[in-house]
Formats: sequence, structure tokens, C-alpha cells
Amino acid sequence: MRHFFLCFCICLALGYCFGVVGTESLSEARSLYDHLFQNYSQKLLPVLNQSHLVQVNVSLNLVSITDFDEISGELIVVAYLTLIWIDEQLCWETQQFGGKSSLVVFPEDVWTPKLSLIYPFQSTQWLGDGSAHIRIYANGFVSWFYGEVISALCSYDTTFYPFDSQSCKLELTTLGWTSTEVKLESPVNNVYLNYYIENDEWSLTQSIVESYSVQELSFICFTLKLKRKPQFPLIYIIGPVILLGGLNYWIILLPDDSGERVSCAMTVFLSFSVYMSIISNNMPKSSDPVSYIYYYLLLLMLLSGTIVILLIVSSILHKKVDSSLVPVYIKYVVWIFRLKFLRKQKNRVSHLDDSKTEDLSNDGTIPEKHRTDTNSSQVGKAEKVSPDTFYAECSWSLVASTFDLSFFVIFGISHTLITVTYLVILFRNMTVY
Repeated sequence: MRHFFLCFCICLALGYCFGVVGTESLSEARSLYDHLFQNYSQKLLPVLNQSHLVQVNVSLNLVSITDFDEISGELIVVAYLTLIWIDEQLCWETQQFGGKSSLVVFPEDVWTPKLSLIYPFQSTQWLGDGSAHIRIYANGFVSWFYGEVISALCSYDTTFYPFDSQSCKLELTTLGWTSTEVKLESPVNNVYLNYYIENDEWSLTQSIVESYSVQELSFICFTLKLKRKPQFPLIYIIGPVILLGGLNYWIILLPDDSGERVSCAMTVFLSFSVYMSIISNNMPKSSDPVSYIYYYLLLLMLLSGTIVILLIVSSILHKKVDSSLVPVYIKYVVWIFRLKFLRKQKNRVSHLDDSKTEDLSNDGTIPEKHRTDTNSSQVGKAEKVSPDTFYAECSWSLVASTFDLSFFVIFGISHTLITVTYLVILFRNMTVY
């Protein structure tokens, strides 16, 4: 295949040299045209033996990615297509026609391999409208170079938004001709980027060209691998959402008498709803797969809604009169949340160390007469640090402050774990491509 393309390039160079040296007149060009198309039929395959295969070399020169609509899945690209094949009926001796080595004709004058896009966005799209001319060379090579705006359908994967990568395929075939009659090939295994203009939102990371046959049809597939530029979504969506989530649980530390805790929490909750609407308006409503950012926002909204409910409960606790009786089970929960049992163990150890130090004799041993007194004093000190003293002093103000502090720590840890997990998933995907 590459030898075929190289041969064509050599023929182009030789033809150009001959064309410059030779003297071509209008009558000779007209005579050549009449000679070639006198008995020519563009409806038949361009081979003398109609059972032979016509090989068409197709190459794509990408100009720009005009648009990629994530919601509808429409990919619009501007590209130049180059088609090269051999027409055995269009050969001549250059000496007989004043050294003329090539001739430019209209597409309707010769046989052309009309290409069709397999997965168009709306309706069937035929490539090549006939406005671009075709150049014929004396050795039978035919070159057709034309520009095209291709609107193709591309499946969209939003799992790792905004670090998502998409793979879009432009599959072309010649409908009406089987793979035993017309075969599409490519001289290279990638897309040409000689005129390519970088897109503001997407980066072209790789291009692959494949040719194959399926169900007696010859296909050529141009695969474009695109990667989103994540700077704008990170600044516009991800960053503010993380900041809102961090601000959410700090509302718990606001004084209850300020009267702004519940209203601030409701404002943050509604802000998550606004960002959920913004993201859903810019992404396809697909259930398979669902983007991780939806799960992240849903978890943050659940935390925010829970904080609103807990702030209402906290406000009720702060309004209770301290003289009213606090149930024993609530006192026990507060005792656990304030880690009083750890302080009890610490105090017990310190009291034991002090008693041992006081009762040591000169040789470092405890006298026999003091052992009974030491044991009895340790028991008394242990009884002094029992939970009964804490239960007697526990009031509703202490319950409310413990409630606020405990859930501040719980929600802070929860938000940190959720955010770190989400970012690790995103950045791990970013390093894969």
C-alpha cells in the first residue's frame, strides 16, 4: 500500500516536470479530452476487466474540531479528503498531446468512489458534493482532493468528567459497491494534521486509521481520541462545590443565639441544587454510565440536608432550661462523646503514681504498715472519678454544646473522606491517558 502511494508521488513529480517542459495548446488539451471520454462511461468500474478490484487510497487531513455537543453527541469536524485510484481507461502517451501529463476535469465526467458516512448525526451524509475538480494523470492515476464538513454521531462517556476522554469514529464506505469490487485503503495509519487548528475545549491526543471489510462492504475508519481540557470545569464547577461542602459543616459552630444557622444551612443546600442543575444542563442525561460528579453532589446534598435537620434539633436543645432534668441515657451519651472514660483512666493512673511515690521508703519499697492505707486511698480516689459526679453536673447547655461539637467533627471527617475519594478517582483516570 505504501509502495502504491510512493509510486503515485513519483508520478506526480515526473508529470509536473514534463508539464513544465512540454508546450501545451488549447487544441491539444481539447483533443486529449475528446480522446479520453469518447467512449468513456463513468457508470462502470474504471478497470478494463470488470472482475478486477479497484483499490482506492483514502486519507484524511483534519482542519478543526468545530463543535462537540455532549448532550446530543454531535461531532462536527472540518477536514480535507484525498482519494487516489487508478482508472485504466484514462491513460495516454504524453508525446502525442504536446507533452501534457495531466488533465483537470469535473467529478461528473469520471467514475468516482462516492463515500458515505456510516454514523451521521441526522441524515445520511454523502461526502463530495462535486464542486472540487479531479486531476487525471497520463499513467491513469486519478486524484480527488476536496474539503468537507462532517457531522457524525459520537457516543459520549461522562464517567470521569471533567477528566473525561472520548473516542469518536468516522466510518466511511462506498454503498453500492462490494469489497470485491471497490476496496478502501489508507497509505498511513494516522490522520494528517498539516492544517489542524487546536480546539479550545478538546485536545486531540491520538488518531488511528483502520480499513476492514464487513458483510461484503469495504470500510475505512478514522478514530479521533479527544481529551477534555479540564481547567474551566475545575474553576467553574468542581472548586466551588468543594468549597461549599467545606463551608457546610462549619455552620454548626455558629452561636445558636445568632439565629442564622438554619438559614445559612438552607442556603448552602439550595446552592448544591443550583450546581446540580448547571451540570445536568451541560451533560447528557444518560443512565449508563452516570458521571461520578453526580454521586459526589448527591452525597454532599445528603450531608447538607442532614445538617439542616440536626441544626433544628440543636436549636431545640439550646432552648431547653438547664434546671429541667436530663435523662440518664443522654448523660451517658454525652459522657462517651466527651471521652470522659479516657480521662478517668488517665486520672486513675496519675493517682496511683502519686500514692506510690509518697509511700516509698528510703530504699524504694513500700512499708508493710502503709499497704493497707494505700489500697484504701486508691479505692477512694477511684470512686471520686466515677461517672456519677459527671452525671450530676450534666446540663442541657452541656448536652447542646457536645451535640454541636460532635457532629462538627463527624461531618468534617465525612466531607474530607468523600472529597478525597472523589478526587483520587478523577486524578487516577487523568494519569491513565
